[in-house]
Amino acid sequence: MRKIAIFILSILLMAAIALPASAAGSVSLSRSDKTVHRGDTFTITVKLSGMAKAKAATIEVSVPSGLQLTKGTSSNKNLQVTPNLDKGRFLFYSMSDVDINGNLAVLTFKVKSDSSFAEKSI
Repeated sequence: MRKIAIFILSILLMAAIALPASAAGSVSLSRSDKTVHRGDTFTITVKLSGMAKAKAATIEVSVPSGLQLTKGTSSNKNLQVTPNLDKGRFLFYSMSDVDINGNLAVLTFKVKSDSSFAEKSI
């Protein structure tokens, strides 16, 4: 059984979170499972800290082959989310400046049944 680290997904995700230019905070990710197999689903929670209030934030995810992005939800009750799963883009928005610190989103992935690996370490 071949193990492939998908910390690359985490790096790509962290690099692709677009926030207001004045934001000078940090992004952290947590996962639901350490190892997944073909057909499994898992989640990654995106958490922000030290950010200024904002009306919008964007997450763009580059999904490695073998994985499928199936869902993205807002964890912030003050922000609405418009997902584009095919492009891996999520727009979080509000009509007024809101505190975006804390859990921003939960992204759900599925390991494709025809994936070229049998097991992935997350």
